[in-house]
Amino acid sequence: MGYTFMLSYCAACKRAFTFNPLRVPSIILKDKEEEGNQPICKPCALRWMKYHPEVKFTIPSDAYEPVDENEIPWDYITNRKTH
Repeated sequence: MGYTFMLSYCAACKRAFTFNPLRVPSIILKDKEEEGNQPICKPCALRWMKYHPEVKFTIPSDAYEPVDENEIPWDYITNRKTH
């Protein structure tokens, strides 16, 4: 058994960060290069929550932690766009 995490750039601030791909908060982008849900880092998620208190959501405690590799479905890995 092993653990893994994803490494990507935050869709909001463009900084690199690691996350659990099944639990991380994301935003929907509709531009020429990237489309669909894109992950955001914890500082950006907290900032968004501060400025949008009317929208209630929580950041899962394991959103930015490694995940057991057996929890990630194989089709999730093979269908994911790489940047």
